[in-house]
Amino acid sequence: HVTCCLWGAKDPQTNILYIYSEYYFKGHQTAQIHALNIKARGERIPGICDPSGGGRQDDGRLLADLFRQHGLDLTLGDNSIVGISRNCNMFENGTLKIFTTCENTKLEYRLYRWDTKDPTKIAPNQPDHAMDCIKYKTSMFDYVAKPEIDFDRFEQRSTHRNYDPLTGY
Repeated sequence: HVTCCLWGAKDPQTNILYIYSEYYFKGHQTAQIHALNIKARGERIPGICDPSGGGRQDDGRLLADLFRQHGLDLTLGDNSIVGISRNCNMFENGTLKIFTTCENTKLEYRLYRWDTKDPTKIAPNQPDHAMDCIKYKTSMFDYVAKPEIDFDRFEQRSTHRNYDPLTGY
């Protein structure tokens, strides 16, 4: 069992999506512990999750619902085969990049293969948790990752020279 979460940021000028950090846990742990570890990177960062909800738990609840219950802000991603092609295109044209610090994600990327019997599917029995995370992230990133602007603060600081309303500097 693997629980994987990736953090990404898009450069608005180049439109490059950078996967810059990962939480990759092999083994069993409670949803609460996973949520605490994920929130440690930033409580206000919204997320995109497996549209199947991460599967049903022993009590019948979806893992995504348990994560939400523990304070994660999650939107369901898209799990279609189109997402795999989209990611391939993004990697090829340089608009999707993975930081070298995301070791598990880089390993999965190197091992990711199409099924030789059915080229419309990914080969079975390969690690694909991080690749699935990327697929969900690229499906909904622009919808979820809207910068929040505090307009009251913007009004106060906008008179300062070189003020950027997105970064606050």
